[in-house]
Amino acid sequence: MTQDQQPPTSSTTPVSKLSSLAVLAIIAACIPCPPVSLVGCVLGLMALSRIRNSGGLLRGRKLARIAVVAGLLVSLGGMILMERLADELHVWRKQAITESLHGFLVEAGQGNDAEALAHWDLAGTPISVSEVQAFGTELTQRLGQLKSLQVGKISPATGGSLMQPPMQVWLLLEFDGGSRNGSSRLIIETSGDFNLRARIQNLKIEDVDLDITIPASASASPEDDADEAESSKS
Repeated sequence: MTQDQQPPTSSTTPVSKLSSLAVLAIIAACIPCPPVSLVGCVLGLMALSRIRNSGGLLRGRKLARIAVVAGLLVSLGGMILMERLADELHVWRKQAITESLHGFLVEAGQGNDAEALAHWDLAGTPISVSEVQAFGTELTQRLGQLKSLQVGKISPATGGSLMQPPMQVWLLLEFDGGSRNGSSRLIIETSGDFNLRARIQNLKIEDVDLDITIPASASASPEDDADEAESSKS
């Protein structure tokens, strides 16, 4: 070997590997749940930063960018969808409450006790046929037949369960004898065909002389309880 000849040198070029953070980011970004997809967007930004500072040891820049865009779009779409679903649920819940209360008042006023009890939560707040008869008789004698019913404010009530959430509602009712305010507590349940159904636990119709309530021992509405508490303090 002459002096001009040099021994061969071996040079190895480092092989870049795919960023695991970019992979995790694209997976999280595509999950249709706003908090998770938003995390995917943040992870995508972090992956871009690491790839940029890796000196060519990491790849997956395009994947990370897709995760950022997808995370934002999926999060925005998910929030819009959840808002629409919440609005639809409120409409379905209000319709179920209206049907249950209207059915109970009409059937009780006409003396159809069995049909009226079909709208009642007999498991949670049992009442007797005689109570329905007494309520229907008093209602008809004092106010006449129900002409229309409007459900106003709907608020979550205390107690109950996640599968049967209780609701407190405020009512505007039109009878033959004029307009009356009222309130009721109901539970919302899902039937086998995935339709919402409301079951009444108590009902109060305000009248000038004396409120008409069922059960007879039904407590006042939360607003009345609050007024009484303030009065006792003063």
